[in-house]
Parts: sequence; structure tokens; C-alpha cells
Amino acid sequence: DVIHYKPNDITVDAVWGTLAFKLDNFTNKKAAILGCGNIGFKLALKLVESGVNVRIHRRDKDKGLLMEEAINSIKPQSCNSSAKYFLSSSEAAKSCDIVIGSSSGNQVINSKIIENMPTDSILIDVGKGNISNNALNKALESDISVFRGDVTSALLGFILQSEKSKDFVAKKM
Repeated sequence: DVIHYKPNDITVDAVWGTLAFKLDNFTNKKAAILGCGNIGFKLALKLVESGVNVRIHRRDKDKGLLMEEAINSIKPQSCNSSAKYFLSSSEAAKSCDIVIGSSSGNQVINSKIIENMPTDSILIDVGKGNISNNALNKALESDISVFRGDVTSALLGFILQSEKSKDFVAKKM
């Protein structure tokens, strides 16, 4: 049997699951997503819908502003959190509880960003190489929790869900 899946969606679910495990709740948290492409955009929407105020940064200002507008337009009306685009990655990440690097192999998280993070914050590298070595060392010295996005748990959950859905459709619907 073939299981159809979207790798980027599994990645988003894996990062969201990591945050759900590490945080007591999402309400009133601030997150920065640096490198807001397909994965970053989907993650930003999911976090906003969960109560997180999300600050997004990407090099292309027009696309960044469009993403801000799209997220704020389609989120549920009852949702008090929002997305905001920032031209500067340092400004986007300033004083955030969560900083997520979601760029295609670019070191979007540097030492300056780490200097402006609270000590009990969370740093996540969604891909590979989003955090410079200096920033990583500074984060570890500052007791900032650092994670690399890993899809294992989300993939296993997705496979189980697919099997249960197939069984449900075949036998109950």
C-alpha cells in the first residue's frame, strides 16, 4: 500500500509537537520565524491559531508582507494573536520566547539574535545549518533550549493516522 503524504506538513507538525511538549501553553507567547517560506508560513499560521504572536522575517519584503496579510486574514475571528512581518531578523527575534530558523541552509540565526533572547526561551533549527556555530555556543552558554527539527514522531503519528483512516473508511463509512 502507498501512503500519500506531504513532507513539509509533517515537518510543521513535528516542530509544533515539540513546542506543545516543551511549553505549558501557547497563549501570550511570542515566536519569530526567520526564513518564512512554505514550512515557515504553515508553521506561522498554526502557531497564530494556537495563540502565539508570530513575527516573521524573510528576505523578500513583498512576500513577507503578503504572508502577514494572509495569516491575519484567514485566522479564526476569535483568535487574538497575529502575525507581523519584520524587515530585520534581529528585530523580529527580539525578546521572543521561541526563535525558529526555517531557511534553506542559510545561517539566519546569529549571535546578535541570541543576545536578545530570554534565558528560558527555545531555539529551533527546522532544517540544517540555520544557526551559526557562534550563536549555538552562545545559546548553550545562556541556558537557551536548542532543538533541531526532527520528523520522526510526526511521521510515525501520520502513518498510524493513515492506517486508522483507511480502516475507518473501509469498515465504518
